[in-house]
Amino acid sequence: FRSVRSDAETACLGAHGGADGGVLILGTGSQGVVFFNGTFHTVAGWGFALSDDGSGAILGRAAVRRAFLAHDGIEPATPLTAAIMRSFNLDLSIMLDWAATATPRDWAAFAKMVFQHAREDDATAVELIRESACRTERMLDRMRELGAGRVALMGGLADPIRSYLSPQSHAGLVPPQGGALDGAIWLARQSASLQAAQSGR
Repeated sequence: FRSVRSDAETACLGAHGGADGGVLILGTGSQGVVFFNGTFHTVAGWGFALSDDGSGAILGRAAVRRAFLAHDGIEPATPLTAAIMRSFNLDLSIMLDWAATATPRDWAAFAKMVFQHAREDDATAVELIRESACRTERMLDRMRELGAGRVALMGGLADPIRSYLSPQSHAGLVPPQGGALDGAIWLARQSASLQAAQSGR
């Protein structure tokens, strides 16, 4: 084992006690990590511009875009789109200025609003979350292709998105046994054991 690992990799080790498995982290960004037969594989996690499907940033951006289009009369307005527009004082120019410098964290701030309105059966909110769930499922499928028989969902969107996943996608989902710190401790012990074995030759 290398002594330097990413937080996502140690989270994967901690989630399964060092055994084979995967973690799909869904927060502001997203990334999947699979540990199989002693090797790590990553899925997505390449950043907001080109990747991060299933993340809060992508969901939030989709919601703001839909609100913009609804205010412009292109898409139907719903309570969600109206609430988003109120946060910009119903002014498209304010929204445009904000979007020009918005960070992934800024976009992700709207994800909570989407889930809140989905609980009230807002059509736009439900549609956007289902689209996000489909993207999440594609990542889960790829992780299983890479050998992850068990996958732990982690991050702020893990619990909210779970009920929108298909029954097939729920197969193999498990709660994490531990976190990144537990994985780092496990990795340190493995490295120490390996060094001890090598020095005893």
